[in-house]
Amino acid sequence: MKVSTVQAGRRLALVDSSAYLALLDKDDSNHGTAREVSSALANSRFSLLTTNFVVAESHALILSALGQRMARDFLEEVGRGPHSYSSSSRGGRAVCQGYHLPIRR
Repeated sequence: MKVSTVQAGRRLALVDSSAYLALLDKDDSNHGTAREVSSALANSRFSLLTTNFVVAESHALILSALGQRMARDFLEEVGRGPHSYSSSSRGGRAVCQGYHLPIRR
């Protein structure tokens, strides 16, 4: 996860597919670290940012590594979680809409 500070002190953490997979896969070598970082970000009130392409890639990785149920649960959780999505292209918006995720700018 990359961390940055932008506009008026708003703190953002960019979440990528390796972070999502590590959080969900207890056998991943980075699972413990991912959980610690996730908790620290939540406790520090960071806003989480990801992209529609990261969600799509994460879904594919989770589907392959952990199965259909975990992949579906991931999409449901991301859809209702504290994430903001970046979608700057028509193709990107289509992917987001295909996963029934809100598009926020």
